[in-house]
Amino acid sequence: MTSLAQASFIELRREHSGDFLRLQKIWQHQQGHAWIFAQVNAPIYREALIEKLEVTRTSARITLDANTSVWDLLTALQAQTDAGQQGLHLVCDEGHIPSREWWQHCNTQRDRFGRAFAYPVVWWLPETVANDVQHYARDLWNWREMLCDFVLRDAPLLQTVERMVFDGVSSVEKQQLMQRLAEIAQYLHTVTPGQNATPDLRLEAARAHQRLGEMGAAFIQAELAVRDFENLGNELNASFAKGKIADILQARGDLDEALRIRQEDELPVYEKLGEVREIAITKGQIADILQARGDLDEALRIRYEEQLPVYEKLGDLRSLLVAQANIALALLQRQGEGDRPKAQALLSQALMAARAMRLPEAAQIEQIMQMADL
Repeated sequence: MTSLAQASFIELRREHSGDFLRLQKIWQHQQGHAWIFAQVNAPIYREALIEKLEVTRTSARITLDANTSVWDLLTALQAQTDAGQQGLHLVCDEGHIPSREWWQHCNTQRDRFGRAFAYPVVWWLPETVANDVQHYARDLWNWREMLCDFVLRDAPLLQTVERMVFDGVSSVEKQQLMQRLAEIAQYLHTVTPGQNATPDLRLEAARAHQRLGEMGAAFIQAELAVRDFENLGNELNASFAKGKIADILQARGDLDEALRIRQEDELPVYEKLGEVREIAITKGQIADILQARGDLDEALRIRYEEQLPVYEKLGDLRSLLVAQANIALALLQRQGEGDRPKAQALLSQALMAARAMRLPEAAQIEQIMQMADL
């Protein structure tokens, strides 16, 4: 299923580039403890910034909510040190405003915080909460390495949609992926190349490396998977592996080659084998690339005429609502006459379905509507 574009489709705002570059430098090179306060008012934009930082340092995330006591936070900081983390995001939960007493207590425990986690920590706070820190936890505030202002002062226009994984990579998932990659590597050393299990494991490794942001390693494993599947005469799985190569190229920005693979290597195989769902998925991926290149009319035609009818016929409600949301994003990007109300109707319909099915896409759609002021 073509996934709903996650925060990665939001571009860094020009007015924030200076703060982000300084933050990135500290995040990447700081060897010891550093407090960084980042004020931000849009959750989906915050997630985009966190994702951009994630590629340079292993990190964890702690959400500050109404149930998080100062002692809970101190314990969590020590636990992340024990787990080997070297960076941390403290994210203030939406709608939660820590009390004056909470910040005063944090202020008295600042030394213990620093000893519990001696690496960079970014406090992602709404602007009003950041102001509270200055007033109620002055010593903690004065320890800051920097203050980043990532507040969106106007309603930003949504940009291109990229085919990315839906959610961010947690520290736990990172550890699981790294462990799985080690197991795969150990197994591959013990078997003859080209055995039946080998290409499946290589394709799994490619997905894991991509999830970790290790695009070079992902590309190598995907190419080896294609080779091994082709040697076994498995045309369908070889096409899946080629699709993974296209995913990686697309993430790298090589849209022309990614598009060629989708149109010339993948799609003909699925059409030959009668893989209806895979045809719809691949056409959605083609639309993703066209949309990223600015060919919005053709991208919309594909989604309306070649994706939606298939998902409706298959009764695949989740894929259907994701396709509707991606159409809405293209309409918002095109900004033609009547596009905005159409986008609002599609997002409202998709949100209703996502809520009814209790899907995580509901939160993303809500944030997109908020960002687009719909």
